[in-house]
Amino acid sequence: MKKTIIAVVLLSVVGKSFGLIRDMLITNYFGFNEVTDALYISISVVLLLFSVFNTVIRTTFSPMFSSKSIENQKKSFSELNSVGNFIIILLLIVSLLTYIFPQFFLFIVSPGVSELTSSYAIKFIKLLSFVILFYGFVSILNGYLQAVKVYKTSEIAGLINNLTIIIIFLILFAHYSYISIIYAYITGAVLQFLFVYIIFTKNTNDSKWNFLFFDLKPIKEFSLLSRYLLLSAFVSQLTVLSDKFIASFLNTGAITALQYANTIKNLPITLVVMVVTNVLFTNLSINQQKSQQLYEKNIFNQINILLAFITPFIILFFYFSPQIVKLLFYRGEFTLNGVNMTANSLIAYSFGLFFFVIKEVLNKAALAAKKTKITFKIAIISLFINLIFNIVFSKYYGYVGIAASTSLSILINTIILLYILDKQKVLSNIKDLIFVSLMYFFSLVSGLLIFKFVQFDLPNLVLEISFNFLLICCYQLFCFIFIKRSIVNVQKNKSQSFKKSK
Repeated sequence: MKKTIIAVVLLSVVGKSFGLIRDMLITNYFGFNEVTDALYISISVVLLLFSVFNTVIRTTFSPMFSSKSIENQKKSFSELNSVGNFIIILLLIVSLLTYIFPQFFLFIVSPGVSELTSSYAIKFIKLLSFVILFYGFVSILNGYLQAVKVYKTSEIAGLINNLTIIIIFLILFAHYSYISIIYAYITGAVLQFLFVYIIFTKNTNDSKWNFLFFDLKPIKEFSLLSRYLLLSAFVSQLTVLSDKFIASFLNTGAITALQYANTIKNLPITLVVMVVTNVLFTNLSINQQKSQQLYEKNIFNQINILLAFITPFIILFFYFSPQIVKLLFYRGEFTLNGVNMTANSLIAYSFGLFFFVIKEVLNKAALAAKKTKITFKIAIISLFINLIFNIVFSKYYGYVGIAASTSLSILINTIILLYILDKQKVLSNIKDLIFVSLMYFFSLVSGLLIFKFVQFDLPNLVLEISFNFLLICCYQLFCFIFIKRSIVNVQKNKSQSFKKSK
């Protein structure tokens, strides 16, 4: 499993690197203006609708097909075919509605944009509407492949998608200007689908997909498993989009600044945190059914390792955001004002990374225990808290207030999730999870204090960022060793106390 995780992480790094190059090209050619705002609004609409299905597929296919594929692969594929056709029909309806009513979806995401931005966005949304269908089909196939423990395909597909977007954009830009990026996204989606379909057929003994096949039994099973997940996924996406909703009423460029800050902030999340939690989700589900002790140990280890991983990035983003943004985006049409806006947003977003890690692992723990109502409740609470904070903070702090409110809402949601999991007795080691989280939080705070005074200004941005990040990582390694020893000592003391009580 360790080799699989390392391989998937490396593929994720390569794929996300091309995704970053893609965004750098967009900033270089378009900068900060109505076109970039419209582009990221239209992409947000597509991702909103696709991500709802993707989340449901990713969390239901493992429990549905992991055991069945071992027992009877032919029957497993037949059930997948039926469930997949059901999802495809839903995706087709959503794609058609997006194409016919782009103004409606624009109003949901960003009602306050200018008339020029709105006209661009409507055009982009219509062109991108059927990308939802291709993304959805890829998600169905990848969901099944991950259920049968074929993990690498998803990351390779993402790499192909991003690489295709870059190549097509560079080829078409001279003739089609800004619309070339939309054509590039469409081409990337199609090629990504073709690749995943080829890998899928090889792993299902060249089984052929029958688009006319329907069996109500597996569809009903899928519907029962996904009913709360579908709602919670939709609400979660609305929470993410609430940033853009409020930002659309602010000055031009606010949406773009938040988008680029999110892109940088999400790099360590998508490269490692999401990869680890997704790959280990199948094992977590199996552990939950076999042994509560193994299940809780898995959760504890994930939080311990992932907090150690994310802490250096929080310190780096807090003190070196301007340098990072300059290095990645400050060229072409990207202005110094854009650098400042993006850097300020990144600093405000960075605080939420610590609590996002805890919340993500606990969410997976709830799903593995089939407590889908918990994730739905948290999603509803998150939406309202984030929206209220966005409205209040944006009034006083503008786009930075929106980023800060997101971080604060993640903190509150994490506390609520810990409380619910403890109250419903899903986990019995909540105190241990709080203990290790507090240890890393104190290491984060002390790190922020230390590196306020220990920073090295170097003439080259790459050297400056790399050298300071290396120092931060060395500090975090020391903290990790200290925390690990503390955990061992606490566990020994508990064991001795238990033996004495006997």
